[in-house]
Order: sequence, then C-alpha cells, then structure tokens
Amino acid sequence: MMSDATEFERERLKLIKELDLLNAPPKPAYEATIKLAKRISGLPLNMITVIDHDRCWLLAKDGTDMEFMSKSQSICAEAVRLKKPLLVKDLTKDPRISDFPIVTDGGIRFYYGVPIFIKDNFPIGTLCMVDTEPQDLDEERQEGIQHLAQQVGNVIDLQQHQVELKKLNEQLLSEIKVRQATEAELLSAQNSLEERVLVRTNELVDHKDQLQAIYDNIPSGVAVVVEGEVAFSNPAFYRLSGHKQDSPLSVSTLIHGDDLERFESYTRDAKGACEVQDEIRVVHASGEVRWADLRGRHTNFLGKPAFMAVLHDLTAVRQAELERERLHAKLERAQKLESLGALAGGIAHDFNNFLTGILGNTKLVLRSVPEDSDQCLKLKKIEKGANRAAQLCRQMLAYAGRGRFELETLCLSETVTEIATLLEVSLPKKAHLEFNLERPLPHILADSSQVGQVVMNLLTNASDALEDEPGTISVTTGCRFFDRKDLANTYLSGNTAPGEYVYLEVQDTGCGMAPEVLQRVFDPFFTTKEPGRGFGMATVLGIVRSHNGAVVAQSELGEGSRVCVLFPVAPSEMQEATPEENLEIIEDIYGAILVADDEQDIRELYHEILEDAGFEVLSASDGAEAVAMFRTHQSRLSAVILDLSMPKMGGEEVFQEIRSLDKTIRILISSGYDPTELTSGTLGTDVLAFIKKPFDPDEVVATLQDALKIPKKL
Repeated sequence: MMSDATEFERERLKLIKELDLLNAPPKPAYEATIKLAKRISGLPLNMITVIDHDRCWLLAKDGTDMEFMSKSQSICAEAVRLKKPLLVKDLTKDPRISDFPIVTDGGIRFYYGVPIFIKDNFPIGTLCMVDTEPQDLDEERQEGIQHLAQQVGNVIDLQQHQVELKKLNEQLLSEIKVRQATEAELLSAQNSLEERVLVRTNELVDHKDQLQAIYDNIPSGVAVVVEGEVAFSNPAFYRLSGHKQDSPLSVSTLIHGDDLERFESYTRDAKGACEVQDEIRVVHASGEVRWADLRGRHTNFLGKPAFMAVLHDLTAVRQAELERERLHAKLERAQKLESLGALAGGIAHDFNNFLTGILGNTKLVLRSVPEDSDQCLKLKKIEKGANRAAQLCRQMLAYAGRGRFELETLCLSETVTEIATLLEVSLPKKAHLEFNLERPLPHILADSSQVGQVVMNLLTNASDALEDEPGTISVTTGCRFFDRKDLANTYLSGNTAPGEYVYLEVQDTGCGMAPEVLQRVFDPFFTTKEPGRGFGMATVLGIVRSHNGAVVAQSELGEGSRVCVLFPVAPSEMQEATPEENLEIIEDIYGAILVADDEQDIRELYHEILEDAGFEVLSASDGAEAVAMFRTHQSRLSAVILDLSMPKMGGEEVFQEIRSLDKTIRILISSGYDPTELTSGTLGTDVLAFIKKPFDPDEVVATLQDALKIPKKL
C-alpha cells in the first residue's frame, strides 16, 4: 500500500506535468514578481523554481544564468519538503545543507525560500533568494516575499483555469460552428461540471476533517461560549473541567465564583479588546479548583456573537509556586527563631554573670545576719527575686537550645505519668485528664527534668485553654516511623531526619487559636495570657530542638488545640566509659586555686568563697593573664577554674594551653551555658567538673573539693 507521502508526491508531480510549466514560455508576471522580490529582499540573486522528480528548474531568475540543478543538491527541494518558508542565515552552519556543492563550490551563504502552493496545498516550487554573504531578513520583508509567493501560486492557478476555460470555450465554439451544440453534448458538459463540483466538495470535506483532527488533539482546552453557555468545545476542555463531552455546561457552573464576573465581562464585551489574557480558576466536576491561563477573543458562531476561550491548565505550576512560598516562609521563620534564640541565649548568659554576683554575695551576707532580723528577711527577698530571674534565664537558655542537660535513657510514658501526677492536683476541677500511654515504649536519650518541663508546659497551656470551662485534655504517647513527608509539616523539620520517633501528644477541647496566634505560638515573649512572660511554648521548642526532635502544632478557633513533640529513639547500644588507668590518689585537697573570669565581681566572689573554705586564691581577668599566671605559679596550684567566655583568649584556648603545660592539673569550667557544649567542642571529656552560673557558694566549695578528691592522671 502506497504511503501518504508517496501518494502526495505523485499527485504533485502529476500537477506539474499537467501545467506544462517547464515548456511554457516565460511569463511577464513571473519576471515582474522577480523584480519586486529583488526590491523587497535587496539581494542580488532571486528565482522562481519548480521542483520535478529529479531536478530544480529555474522558471524565472535574476542574477544568474543557471537553468537547473540536481534536486538532491537543491535547497529549494528542502523548502518544498517542509511545506513552509525556509530561512538559513548562514548555510555553512546548517548541517542539512552545509555540504551542498552550491555552498562548498558555489560560495552561496544565505538562503530564504517560500513554497509556491497551487490548488491550496500542493507546493510545486519556491520563490527564493540567495546571497554569497550571511544575511538576515526582518519579519516585514519575509511577509512581503511570502505574499509574492502566494500571488505566484494564484497566477499559476489562474493560468490553469484560463487554459481550461479556453479549451472549453474552443470546444463549445467548435461544436456550435459544427452542429449548434446538441442536447447530448450539453448534458455531457453538465455532467462534467457536476463531477468537478463533487470533487471540490470532497476536498473541502477532507480539509474540514483534517482541521477537526488538529482541533481534537490540541493539548489546551478550547471552548466557544454563546450567551453564557458552552456551545462548542474540544476534548482537552472536558478533561480540564471534568464534565462529559457534549453535555450542557454554563459559564456559571464552570468558572469559580470569584472570577465569574470578570470572565462574563470578557464574553459580553464584543466591541472591547480583540484579545483577552488572564488567569482564572475553573471548578472541576469533582469540586477541585484548577488554575488556567486564559487566552480569548470574540468571534461568530453559527451567526451569533461568541467568545472563543483557550484554557491551558496551570494547576501544577500554581501548586509548585505555593509550595515554594510555603517553604520560603518556613525558612524565614526558622531564621527568625534562630536569631531570637541566639539573642535570648546571649542575654541569658550575661544576666547569669550578673546574677552570680547578686546571689553569691547575698548567700555570703546571709551567713553573718541573724535569722530573725529584718536584714535577713530583706536579703531573702533579694535571693528569691534573683532566683526567679535565674529561672527566667534558664528558660531563655532552653529556648536558645543551650540549657543545662544531663542526658540519660528514660521512658517517656513514665516521665509523663510522674509529672501528670504532680500537676493533676493543681489543674482546674473541670478539666478531665485522659491518658493513652503506650507501654512498653522505646527509650529516648534526654534530660529528665527538661522533658518534665515540656510535659508540664504543654499540660498547663492545655488547662489554660479550657478557660475554667468543662473540657478534656488527652495525653498520648507512642512510637512510629516518621518519613520526610511527615516531618515537612513540623517545626524544626530542618534538624530532623526520617526515622523512629517517640512522641507525646497533648490535645484539648478548649478555645483554640486563630491562625495569626498559632503562627507566633513558639515566639519568645509572645503570650495571650495575663499575667504571662510568653516563654512556655518557646521553652518547649528550645528543649525539643536541643534533643534533635520536632514539634507539630495544630489549632482552630473554637475547636481546641493539638501539640505533638517528637524525640528520636535512643541508640540500641550506648558507649560505655573506658576505665581510667595509671591513677595516682592525691591526699591533699587544699592548695592554691587559679580563677580566670573577666567579671571583677565574680572574681571577688570566688576569692571570698574559696578563702573562707581554706583555699589560697589567685585570679586573672582574661585568658592571656591566666596562662601567664599558671606558668609562674604552676607548682603551687591544685586546680584551675576557667570561665568559657573571656577576652584575648577564650576558655577553650586557655584550657588547651594549660593542659599542654601540665596534663595532671585539675581544670573546672564555669559558664552560664549548658555543660553539654563542652563535649561537643574541643574540650571533649577532659573537663573535671562544671560550675553553672549563677552558683551557690556552698555548691562551689563542694564541687571543688569533690574534684580534688578524684584520682589524678599520671
């Protein structure tokens, strides 16, 4: 069976033969067209070509004496094959043509050819122009040459019709002269004319079918709207809308309510803008809202004013944009919380230094004041206030992820039970507690007091949300695998990896939170309660962050709230400490102590505390002075107390320098930050003990004495 392409070429060659173009004398119309093409293009070589089965004939030309060339080496043959204009600015750079002799030997560098169509769709040749230099043609000149090529095709069609009419006229005159055109001959002519009409009709039907096939396969939805109803549409439109094809469909059903008035204005304004471009929402038959790019214009359909809309589905693009916006907002919030955490941690650290002097000196003065005196009462009030300030600092450090942690393996369900039992008596009587605690539950590696703080804060917030109204607080624990999709919607999702997590969920039936409140629920200093400091949920976030966990918070106004915290499951095997060897027991627990701290009040406080306990005290105000004093008094020193944050040389650098001078000296670290930071830095596990600021004088003495009793490495 002959392919469509072969059949088309056969028909094309047949038409060329029937037109007898190659043997006909030059036509003045062709020569005039060539001159006009030359004026439009401004190029020296302009031709009208006809492509037969093996050659490219120059039907008319200007600037060359060539009569023909091989079809296989003809650029015009490529334009005829493509059935569309061919523009090659530099033939040497086009792999299809660069090796043609006309390029390699003839020096031709530029080509622009427009197919000449006859009988609507049969390209017989081209109107073309070439140059020996690379060139370019603007759109206006290209369009002018395309119009000329169309006129050449019309001339050939007209000539063909004239030839046919002339033959028919001669035949009729001959028959009139001979026999006055008998009835049978007239009937024959009528039949011949009817056949031609039928052929033309069939061609039009075929053309319509081709257009319909193209229309049906366009990926964008096309709909013709007449008087608010979809009068005609293609399959892609019904895929976009989800409605059955050919089913009645009104614009009010199809277009989202917020976009309906705007869309209807487009369909009504037939005298307005010729073209419409917009983004609208289409309501799918399932109820899903889809975004679409709208391109439309006014037209006529079956004699009525109509609006033709082309809709391209943008739903996936818009969803991707929304997801990018969500992730960007989440990143900004994480950066904001990180900045606030750093600020809160720095403030808390400095306040701890101030409170160390206040609490320490208050304790020392209390030792010398009678218990029942007014001075003792006032000092205890100072102590109480300072302790409350220290508690606030601890909360700020917890939010910053730099609180004091003592990690151990623990069961979350057991911790919840202990805290809830203590807290239950203080909750409103109208609050009903429900527990769904999974047992046994994998252990987590955490600080029990900090986890207890999380439980207490969540239960307190849930109780406050009930606002003294009857309600239920549900407390649930469990363990499951959380994948990336689960963790994507959590706070601190950037710090967590997919895996097994033990979770605590606290849900209440209270007043709930508005979206703008929920968005700020973990911000420090943000509170909706009076009185309140706004650190309850911020502390929860900081503690969970320090344990490499995550938090989920959900709430609707009037529907209650749900908060779920995740803790990673503890490793199945914990590393055990290696026994120390080569130890020497030091009997003498007294001696000189070197204290390095940049705060003078704290240095003076250390002097008073340690000298009262029988120690000799040397002090340094910065790291460099501490190293110098150690070199000078190394033989007298029993221990060194270093502040982590000092000018000139930081505590860690001083630690390493002193350790390089004496591997056996006992070194204690003092800081307002978390002692777990020591094991994460360069100090490792070499630190003997940690003094947390603000400190109690008795605890300082006890910690130092315990450190001096510890066996000394040789």
